[in-house]
Amino acid sequence: MRIEKLSLIAILLLMIVTSCATRNNITLKGDPEVNGFYELDDNGKEFEVLGNSDLKFKLKNIPSVKSDRIDRLEIDMEANQAGWTSINVFFTEKGKSEFANFTRKNMNKQIFYVVNGVIITFPKVMGVIDGGRTQYVVNDKYLDSLFLIP
Repeated sequence: MRIEKLSLIAILLLMIVTSCATRNNITLKGDPEVNGFYELDDNGKEFEVLGNSDLKFKLKNIPSVKSDRIDRLEIDMEANQAGWTSINVFFTEKGKSEFANFTRKNMNKQIFYVVNGVIITFPKVMGVIDGGRTQYVVNDKYLDSLFLIP
């Protein structure tokens, strides 16, 4: 009987820890037609980098992978470091294919993720991302300006 109670307690704790590991149902703020992943374009629209209005890049006028290709966003509570929050991006099947082609096309180049009219990250592509998900970090002080978090 005691072993059964301990097993039940262990299972409940595991369920609590697992449910706290991520926060689901995060929604992007801003125009869904503007939010998304972009490429550089010298003749394109100028966007500033979040937190650094002096740093700007000219990007294509429309995203190469639009935000409607994102199935869901999650905060990864386990990967967070002091002052920074890890965001997991999970693509739809169509988005998975588009993002793989996008990263393939931009190998060894920077890509830009725009949310709510600002660039939130601009990594250099080091390999094709074809698994249907990606991750980036955001400074905690900007979370409320970028996402609706339940």
